[in-house]
Formats: sequence, structure tokens, C-alpha cells
Amino acid sequence: MDLTSQAHLNSATRRADADAVVAADSSGTLEAFRAFVDTSSSFSTNVTADKVLAYDVADEVLDTRRVHIAHEGGDEAAGLAKFAKGSWAPRRKAFEALWEEGERLVYGAVNCGGIGTGFGSFCLVANPASMAPPVLAVFPGDSAQRYTSTAAVVDASRVVDEVTSWSDRADLVTAERHAEVDDRREEWPALVCSPDRYFETVMAPGPATANLEEVRLPEDYVIELDELQARELAGDTLDESERSQVAAYDVIQSWRRMFGTAIREVR
Repeated sequence: MDLTSQAHLNSATRRADADAVVAADSSGTLEAFRAFVDTSSSFSTNVTADKVLAYDVADEVLDTRRVHIAHEGGDEAAGLAKFAKGSWAPRRKAFEALWEEGERLVYGAVNCGGIGTGFGSFCLVANPASMAPPVLAVFPGDSAQRYTSTAAVVDASRVVDEVTSWSDRADLVTAERHAEVDDRREEWPALVCSPDRYFETVMAPGPATANLEEVRLPEDYVIELDELQARELAGDTLDESERSQVAAYDVIQSWRRMFGTAIREVR
């Protein structure tokens, strides 16, 4: 199936679901929440330092297969073999087999200002509106967990019923979270995206590094990175993981200089 086309088929249903819960809320809070998600949300993907380095070389956010190939020095066979050994690979492959663009999918989340999901300390943020139109869709949760069994059997009918277009993300989020929304607006970003609960967004291809508007980092991690960077400058010996983190920190600082990418510390 074509992912974007399939997602747009559900637009009327998503709008109707959101309209119903908004209409039932006499306080106007849900209407404000839907507007908040619509105007403040972007695509984000949380990654580790080694992925930041691979993206920098490629000048784009890569799908998982291409990341593994990059880590194997460009050896496609070795990279794909490494990908296939991953514990989630069978379930990911089952989900991706539904879509024409499946093997190129980059996974992220709808993000309204928070630190993102729990898949890495570097939260890379892009606004799809600023990019050439990619294949793009949103789901109510993690697709591998939600739609595939441990035996990698995919519930295709549920996928088709729930796939949502990016333009309808605010309707989906409002319909799914309406019972938890109150007037504490400072809590709204975490309702949309937190490390263990989020609205998965898939994109193909991933954004170019030049299209990354922001990199968000936990405040305490920035302190750690600054200390590692200072140790390296002082000539201390860092282990492989520490060197990778410092190199990734250098990369995002180079993106700030070249592309104007903001670096923001988040509590």
C-alpha cells in the first residue's frame, strides 16, 4: 500500500472523532488543546551518538538499515545482516512489508516541545512543512508493539484503520488523549510525547540534516557532555563511548554554525 494515500483515507473519521469530544467539552479546553497540537507540533526522532555521526556523514537522517550499513563501513551485506539480528527486526520487517516505502521508513514522534521518546538522548526536531513533501503518517503508538505479535504476525486491518495523515495529527491526539487533558497547559507536551508513550510518526525519506530545526538535550546530559569535551581538550583518554558522544556533540554544534540548528536544553 501507499502509506500517504492510505492515511488520507481516514481523514474524515479522525476529524469526526475529534469534533465529537471537543463538542462535548463545554470548557473549551479540548478545543484549545487541539489547536496547541496543530500549531506547535513537529517531527522528532531520538537517537544515540553513533547515529548522529552516521547522519552527519550522509547529510540526512537515515533509516535503520542504512544506519547499520554505515556502521559497517558501507558494506551493504554486513549491514543488512546486522540489522536482521536485532531483536525487533522481525516485527519491524512485518510492519514495513505493508508499505511501498516500508524499508525506507524513519521512525519518530509527534512532539510539542518536550525531550521526546526514550530511544536516545539526542532529540532531533524537524518541521515537515519546511521540507519537500515526504511520505508521512502517524499512529497512536509504537507500530511494532501495537500491530505485530512476538511471532511477527502483523494485524494489517488494525493498521489500516488507525493510520493517520500528518495533517490530521491534532485530531488523532485529541481523540486519544481527551480524557486526560485539563487546563494545566504546562503538562500538555508530555501528554503528546513522553519517553514511554507517544504518537509514532514515520517518514520516508528522513529529513536532511540541513532541515533539522533543533536538537534537544536533557540539561544533565549537557553538563556531562561539556565535562567530556573539556576532558578531551585537556588530553584525557576517553573510552570509545565517550569519544562517540563528544564527536556527536561537536557535530550538532557544527549544524548550528552551518544551518542555524538550535541546541536547546530541556529539564
